[in-house]
Amino acid sequence: MPNLFKKIQLLMPLFLLISSFFIAPVFVFAEDIPSLSNNLKTAGEAAQYDTSKSGLTDAADLAGNVIGAFFSVLGIIFLGYTIYGGWIWMSARGDEQRVTEAKTIIRNAVIGIIILVGAYAITFFVLTALEGFNTNL
Repeated sequence: MPNLFKKIQLLMPLFLLISSFFIAPVFVFAEDIPSLSNNLKTAGEAAQYDTSKSGLTDAADLAGNVIGAFFSVLGIIFLGYTIYGGWIWMSARGDEQRVTEAKTIIRNAVIGIIILVGAYAITFFVLTALEGFNTNL
C-alpha cells in the first residue's frame, strides 16, 4: 500500500500539469488599450519614421495577448503547486519531514504568486504610463 501512495505522489504533479492545458481557457482577455497604438504612431511621426503601416495595433494586441496568456499559465502552475503541497501535507500522517516539505512547497508557491502579481502591477503601470503619453515633447 505505501508503494501505491508513492506512485500517486510522483504522478500527481504530472497529471495536474497535463490536465491544466485542457482546463486552461482558450481565449485570454487582455486589457484593450486603443490609445496605446495612437500614442506609438504619434511618437513615430514625431521621430520622422514611416508610420504608414497598420501593424501598430496588431503588435499591441499581440503583446497584450502574450502577456495575458503568460500570466494565466503561471497562475495555473501556482494552483498546481498549492494543491500538490496540500496533498503532501494531508498525506504526511504526522511525519514532520513531509510536513516541512509541504510547507516549503506552499511557501514557495505563495512567493511565486506574489512575484507574479508584482510583475502584473509593473506591466499595468508601464502600459498606463504609455497610454498617458502626449504629443507635447
